[in-house]
Amino acid sequence: MSSLLDLVASSERYVNELSDGQKLRAAATRIVSVATSSGATHLLAASPAAERLVGAALLVSPGLRALMYAQADMDVIGQQVLVVDVNLASGTGIANAARRARQAGARRVAAAALHALPSAVGPDECGVDSLEIVES
Repeated sequence: MSSLLDLVASSERYVNELSDGQKLRAAATRIVSVATSSGATHLLAASPAAERLVGAALLVSPGLRALMYAQADMDVIGQQVLVVDVNLASGTGIANAARRARQAGARRVAAAALHALPSAVGPDECGVDSLEIVES
């Protein structure tokens, strides 16, 4: 039980770290790097916690377009989308976001998470073409 509580605490710590401006900028820069290498034109937040990270990534690279967690009207037909999350464990958040992007017509869906728990799933379970963990 304590290992589960440790995992939950570390996940919460990773989210809280994004309150620090320097850490947020560094994380956003890593996400932009993944977006660039994957050819993504749109960033889709997979969770409410990821919205801050996506917003910061837009400041780093204004040419990217943002799609927020609860956004219903996604204009991504034929585009490449990078689903972004802070933590990856079961992959449910990324999988749901990827499904929404594909239903909206995205040509390719990649994903990036800042941190992954030791038991985290891979790209197939998340329904994405590629998955990158960008821990520092």
